[in-house]
Amino acid sequence: MLRGIAAIVVAFNHAADLAGLPSFVSRSYLAVDFFFLLSGFVIAATFETRMSAMGVVRFLHARWFRLLPMIAMGVAISAAIYLGSGANPYLTAACAALALAFLPMSNGIFYMNNPMWSVHFELVANAAHTIFLRRISSAGLALVAIGCLTTIVFAHGWRDMDVGQGDRYLLGIPRVLMSYSLGILLWRVNAATARGPAWLAFILLPLAILIASQLGWADYIVVLLLNPIILLCGLGFDEDSSYRPIASFIGAWSFPLYALHWPVQDIALRSGQSWLAAFAWSIGVSLAVGLLLDRRVRAASLASSGLKLAFLRRRS
Repeated sequence: MLRGIAAIVVAFNHAADLAGLPSFVSRSYLAVDFFFLLSGFVIAATFETRMSAMGVVRFLHARWFRLLPMIAMGVAISAAIYLGSGANPYLTAACAALALAFLPMSNGIFYMNNPMWSVHFELVANAAHTIFLRRISSAGLALVAIGCLTTIVFAHGWRDMDVGQGDRYLLGIPRVLMSYSLGILLWRVNAATARGPAWLAFILLPLAILIASQLGWADYIVVLLLNPIILLCGLGFDEDSSYRPIASFIGAWSFPLYALHWPVQDIALRSGQSWLAAFAWSIGVSLAVGLLLDRRVRAASLASSGLKLAFLRRRS
């Protein structure tokens, strides 16, 4: 569920940003660092014991294949926008081909779908996990996180963590590895036993981004302290069967929203819609496409519908 909340915050901010308007959650990129943390935790819990048997190529192929349908849809929409605007078809095709391989242009930017930079670096972290992160101790993971933190602070400063694109492209590597390693570490030390109340995660995730956006700093506090607390509290969603289906649905829908919101909002704004209308369009289109093309979204939707039906039958 927390993935969905984070994706909604990102989509909301991007709608305002694409419209050239200020946003009170301007540091929504901190939600991406939560994605990295959660990815490290989930991949460690789900795949770490199988990585040796799978191998690097097979594991990365499975991850690429899982992410490709939604990414391909977003790339197709963006390509249509560029071609409709008179862009060079050969350059557009080159950008699209690189995007489908989850690679940026030579200047470190994903022109076809800007938010893809984070998916690109998540795959980099997945590769690092398979090659060496799974082999090192918990103390070693802590040292990796500290080294990555030190690299970003010395190379970029402490005021923000908005790196990973353009001339700050290479700093995306320590950025993703810092949170991803912490996610693995939380799994390794069985920190799930220290989980807190689920409702706190629901409130704290958007609130942390809002406060950091208003302060103009505190990125590292959010990433290193609050995001782990949010993750541990959010594990409580899995224990409460009363809202597990809807939480699973929102979590499954998060990736279609993340992958499609930018090009959908771009089209809406180009057609004269307001930024709020563009945000609403990205919500609606990602829901529809997710239900049509993503089996996990469909399965979670059916489970959620089944719960509602059972509830209504009990009421009647």
